Amino acid sequence: MKRLEEEKHINDISRERRLAQIEMMEEAAQKAMHSSAAMRVAESKRIDDELARVSQRAEYTLKQRQEEETLLNLENQTSNRIRNLQTARSEEERSRELRSELKSKEDKVSERRRRRSAGGGGGGGDQKWDERDCD
Repeated sequence: MKRLEEEKHINDISRERRLAQIEMMEEAAQKAMHSSAAMRVAESKRIDDELARVSQRAEYTLKQRQEEETLLNLENQTSNRIRNLQTARSEEERSRELRSELKSKEDKVSERRRRRSAGGGGGGGDQKWDERDCD
């Protein structure tokens, strides 16, 4: 009987060791799962952070492009207004010059008519007037 008790005792010790090993294996598996889960969480956070950074960059780039387009549009409108103002000013100056030339020619014609009528040259209607006299 002693042998049976020794064998039983050895089997009990063996079973306890095996149970302890199984428990250790279970703990190691749990730790690995937790570690893996923590790595997945960290990777997920890194990906989320990267997506947020890319999204912010895209929003900034879009905003910059919109602002650039607005500025280009304003520059174009301003250039057009300036060009229109310069054209109008040139047209006004040319109109003044033409009016001045016309006034000068009218004054010369009036002066010649006055001289002819004052000189009593008689038959003033027969005299031909030459435009070149007004220059």
